[in-house]
Amino acid sequence: KLINYIQYRSIDDVGNMELIKNILLYNDTVPPVVKISKFDNYGLVDTQNKIIYAQPGAKLYLEIIDPVFDGVASGKSIIFYLINDSIETSIYNQPIELNPGINKIKYFGFDNAGNQSEIIVYNILYDIIPPVSSLIIGQPRFKVNEIYYLNRNSAITLTATDDSAGVLVIKYKIGEGTVWSNYT
Repeated sequence: KLINYIQYRSIDDVGNMELIKNILLYNDTVPPVVKISKFDNYGLVDTQNKIIYAQPGAKLYLEIIDPVFDGVASGKSIIFYLINDSIETSIYNQPIELNPGINKIKYFGFDNAGNQSEIIVYNILYDIIPPVSSLIIGQPRFKVNEIYYLNRNSAITLTATDDSAGVLVIKYKIGEGTVWSNYT
């Protein structure tokens, strides 16, 4: 039973009886849940493979939730985390700032009853190198002093590569317009 009301007292050898004492006990059997509540400057989150692609200035925010089950929850207590297989845990009390490169972060928490959450592990790829795009002009074309001349049959192809996080999208605009379009 999750909620128990217990009464108790003692009696000595000559029959003296103390007043009845009461206590209400709540049995919290459900562990808390620790999750990423916010991530500044991230590009993509791959929850299936537990990878986050982050940008410069990346900060990771964690939160702990102690779910109520049958009217019982002892309350959230503390979050711990480790970065890059460190053997010493840190107490989470402010956003976690990351370093460029691959950061392996492991986090978990406890509720006030001592139940431990699941241990979550993410690899965070802090990518500070932008992708590189190229424009390829097909035939027919003619070039004079860095100016290309082509006709309506000349294909224009855009490509991009990124050796770290990968290319999310290639954008382009034509002329002096301010609207960027996605290249497909």
